[in-house]
Amino acid sequence: LHSTMNYKVILLGDSEVGKTCVARRYLYNDFMNFYEATIATSFLSKQFEGFRLDIWDSAGQEKFSSLVQMYFRNTNVALVLFTVTKMESFISAQKWINQARDRVQSNTLKIVLLGNKIDVLEREVQKEQALQYAEDNGIQYFECSAKTGTGISEVFDFIENLARKEFGNQIPSNGPQKVNKQEIQQLKTEKSGGCC
Repeated sequence: LHSTMNYKVILLGDSEVGKTCVARRYLYNDFMNFYEATIATSFLSKQFEGFRLDIWDSAGQEKFSSLVQMYFRNTNVALVLFTVTKMESFISAQKWINQARDRVQSNTLKIVLLGNKIDVLEREVQKEQALQYAEDNGIQYFECSAKTGTGISEVFDFIENLARKEFGNQIPSNGPQKVNKQEIQQLKTEKSGGCC
C-alpha cells in the first residue's frame, strides 16, 4: 500500500502582492487581469508521483493575520511574497518571515522570499537589496512576474526539489500528475486593476 506524502507550502505577504496570481500561474499557467482579494485561505494542490504539493494561499490583510496562524501547522515551506514596485511590501515581507519563524515550531521550515512584478519598470526594491537581505537571513531569494510567467518555474522547481529531498528516494521525478483546488471559506471581491 503506497500512501501519498504531502508537502505543505504556505503563501504569505501583504494584500495585492500577487500571491493568488503566482499560484495560478504555476498551477494553471494563467493570469487574472483583475484583482480579487482572497478572504481567509484557499487550498490548492499539485499531485506528483508519490507526493502532493499543497499550496495554501492566505489572506494578506492585517485583520486576517490571526486567521492565518492556524494554517502554519505542518508547514514545510513559507513562500513570502512582496512586490518589487513597493518598498512597503518588502518591509512587510520581513515581518511575515518573522511570523513564520515564530509560528512554525520546526527547525526544518524553509523560507523562500519571492519578489513579484519584475515586469514593471519602476522598481522601489532593487534585486541586490533583496538578495542581501536573503543572504543575511539564510533564506533563498527569487524574482518573478506572475503576469508574464517569468521566474515562476524556477521558484517552484526549487520547492519541488526541496520536497524530493525531504522524502528522499521514495519518489520518482516524473512531473505533475494533476492539479486540485479546494476553497476554504474563500470569498472574493472583484476590483479593477491587476494585483499581479
